[in-house]
Amino acid sequence: MNIAYIQPPYPHLDKMNPLDSVRYMLDQALQVQEDTDLLVLPEYANCPGLDSYDQLLQFIKRESRDFLAELSGIAKDKRMHIAGNIVRLTEAGLRNTTVWIDRKGKVAAEYDKTHLTEFERGTLRLVPGDTVRHVVIEGIRVSFATCFELYFPEFFERLAAGRPDIIIVPTYQRSERSEVLTAQAISRALDSGSYLLRCSYSMGATSEAGGMSMLVHPRGEVLSCAEQEVGIFHTKVNIKDKWWRPSSYGGGVLNSREIIERNRRSELYRNAGPGIGKLAVKSPALIAHRGFSANCPENTMPAFGAAIALGVDEIEFDIRCSKDGELIVIHDATLERTTNATGLVSDYSWAELQRYDAGSSFSPAWQGTKLPLLDHVLEQYAGRIIMNVHVKDAGEDGYVIKRIRALADQYDAAASIYIAGDRDVLEYALQHAPNIERCCLVEQASWNLVDHAIQYECGRLQFFPAYCNEEEVQRAHAAGIRCNLFYSDNPEETRRLFHIGIDAVLTNNPLHTVEE
Repeated sequence: MNIAYIQPPYPHLDKMNPLDSVRYMLDQALQVQEDTDLLVLPEYANCPGLDSYDQLLQFIKRESRDFLAELSGIAKDKRMHIAGNIVRLTEAGLRNTTVWIDRKGKVAAEYDKTHLTEFERGTLRLVPGDTVRHVVIEGIRVSFATCFELYFPEFFERLAAGRPDIIIVPTYQRSERSEVLTAQAISRALDSGSYLLRCSYSMGATSEAGGMSMLVHPRGEVLSCAEQEVGIFHTKVNIKDKWWRPSSYGGGVLNSREIIERNRRSELYRNAGPGIGKLAVKSPALIAHRGFSANCPENTMPAFGAAIALGVDEIEFDIRCSKDGELIVIHDATLERTTNATGLVSDYSWAELQRYDAGSSFSPAWQGTKLPLLDHVLEQYAGRIIMNVHVKDAGEDGYVIKRIRALADQYDAAASIYIAGDRDVLEYALQHAPNIERCCLVEQASWNLVDHAIQYECGRLQFFPAYCNEEEVQRAHAAGIRCNLFYSDNPEETRRLFHIGIDAVLTNNPLHTVEE
C-alpha cells in the first residue's frame, strides 16, 4: 500500500496566510505518485491558523467552501483515498471532522473529534463528537483520532479493541516538543498494535516544536518522518503486517496485541464486560428477558439498567423497524400493549414514536419512560454486558441485519451481541453479518431446533421447555452450540434446567433467581 501525507507550512510563517496554506495542500495533492493508495492531510486543513469563531466561520463559508468538493475531485481523478480533517457547520454547530473520501470521490466515513481542548470548546465553540469510529475500506480496518486525543492512552485502548490496521491522526500540536511528538506516536502505535499516521504542519526549519508528520509501524519503528520539512511524503507498506514477539521469555511468538488481550485484567482498570467466544462467557448464566421486566417497563433503558445492576450475565430485547428505518426496541408489532399509542410500529417514524409513553401502561410510576433505539442501548451498554438481540423481521433485503452490523461496528459491539431469529433473520445474518454470532429460533416448538442451528451455523439456540431434554442439550453441545432456554421465573425449575446442561435461562425476574 502506497501511503502519502502532506506536511504544509503553518500559516503566518514565510508570509503565508490561511488561504495560501489551503491552496498549497490542494496543489500538493495533485502531485502525488500515480500509484498512491491513500493521501492524508493535517487537522483544520480547510481553515488552518485561524483563532476565533468568527474568522473560522467566515473562512469555511467563503474562502474554503469548495475545499471538500475539490478533494473529492482529486480523489476521483487520482483513483486514491484521501483522509483529511476539516471544520464543518452542522445543525449542532461547528464540528472538527475527519473525512475519508474513497477512490470514487465519495465520503465513505466521518469522525467527529471527541476530545476538544478548552480553546476549541470555548473560543472556537466547537461541538464534540460522542463515539469512536471504525470503518473497513477495501479490507483494511481504519480507526481515527485527532490531535489532542493522542494524550489519552485509554482512548487508544478503546481504538485498539477494534483491531485496526491503521489509525489516522490529523493534528496541530504546534507547541509540543518534537521529541515528545515522536515518543507519543511510537507509544500509541505499540499500544494499539497498528500503523499510526500522524499528519501536521511544519512550524519552520529551526523550530523545536510541532511538525513531525510521520508513519509508524506497529512495532514502534518510524518508517518515515517529515521533521520540519514541507511537502508530500510517500511510504510503501504491507498494511496487514503486525508486531510479533515472544509471549514470554522463551515462549511462542504471538501478535503483540493478542498477548495484551490474553493477559489483560479488565476488572482492575477498564470498564469492560464479557465478549462472546471468550473464556469468560459464563455457564450457567441468567438472561434478563426484556430487561428486569417483572419490575420495570419491558424493553426500556430502566429495565436494562436494573438488570445489569442486579448482576445478570446477559440482557435480551426485541427489535422492530420504524417507518423511517430506525431500529426500535419493542416486542409487539403494535403499540397498544406497552405504550399509550395505537397502530403498527412500522407505520410511525422515530420522531413520532418519541412522543409516546412506554412506561405508564406498566405502572403510573413509570410515566414518561420512552421507547429506546438500538443505538441508545449500544451506546450505553456495549462492552458491559452480552446482548441477546431478538430480530422480529429482517426487513427488505436484510435491511435490519445490515443496520445492526453497522451499529455493531460503530459501537465496537460485534463481540458482545448475538442475533436471535427465525429463518429469514439467520439467512441474512449469515450473508451480511457473519462475524456476529447467531442464535437459532427456527421451529422452537419442535424437536428440530438443533438441526436448524447446525444448518445456520449458529453458536447458540433457544429451547422452549416443552421441546427440551438432556439428550437434545447434549446433541447441541456436541456440535459446539450453547443452549439458552426461554424461559423460567421459578428458581427450582431453573436449577433443574442447569442440571441437565442448559447454559443460560431467560427470566423476567432476575432478582428472585439471583437471590436463590
